Amino acid sequence: MLNAFHTGVKVGQPGATVVTAGTSPFGDPGRGARTMPLRFWRGVLRSRTRFDILAHHPYSVRGPLGHALNADDISIPDMGKLSRLMRSAKRRGTLDAIKPMWVTEVAFDSSPPDPDGVPAMKQARWLAQTYFVLWRQGVSAVFWFQVQDSAPEPSYAATNQGGVFLLNGRAKPSARAFAFPVVATRRRVWTRAPAAGTLIFERRAGRRWKVLRTLTVSAGQVVYEPAARLRRGAKVRARLGSRRSLVWRIA
Repeated sequence: MLNAFHTGVKVGQPGATVVTAGTSPFGDPGRGARTMPLRFWRGVLRSRTRFDILAHHPYSVRGPLGHALNADDISIPDMGKLSRLMRSAKRRGTLDAIKPMWVTEVAFDSSPPDPDGVPAMKQARWLAQTYFVLWRQGVSAVFWFQVQDSAPEPSYAATNQGGVFLLNGRAKPSARAFAFPVVATRRRVWTRAPAAGTLIFERRAGRRWKVLRTLTVSAGQVVYEPAARLRRGAKVRARLGSRRSLVWRIA
């Protein structure tokens, strides 16, 4: 089906980009009803396969650093399983090139409004960390699901509250993290610049902010730069003109 669709699209519009349907993060072991995503792609890529972008939905129930428990499932930090599989398929000749990876759905429900969601500030932190972890694995595009929360009809459990805006339109902290995500480790700082200009990373020092790095960036540029050794508990932020990121505390 994928090959036939790819051929038909390219005949009608040679410059079109064919994105695979997004696979789910988890399946059932053994002969369960849901096929695990890596097992599915392993079967597909045994034969000559044509597409332009590989899409996946790497939801995680344990935060952006929580690996899937089963080897053939793929959560946020497991996207490398797909790139390794594509490299293997290219060596065998069943794939003409290693394709870009898109995450076409990922999110964490927040509280408020979902009583079973994670606290709003944790959702914002996890959003930024999700982008960072996916970027490090070579993911070239991430689509957060969704922009605005759904109405809880028939219930919160049956609907999605992973938006960066509440149902009434009020922004969550994650809206700021979405626009200007910042993550810091003990040795490096990361962001995606929301605009062109002078980007400044800062560390909290007492009641003041001390400059760590200053760079000239273009809009949308991803920055991953060395910084002075940072201790656990250090607080880091970035600013660009009048824009300020949320503060990142090093765990």
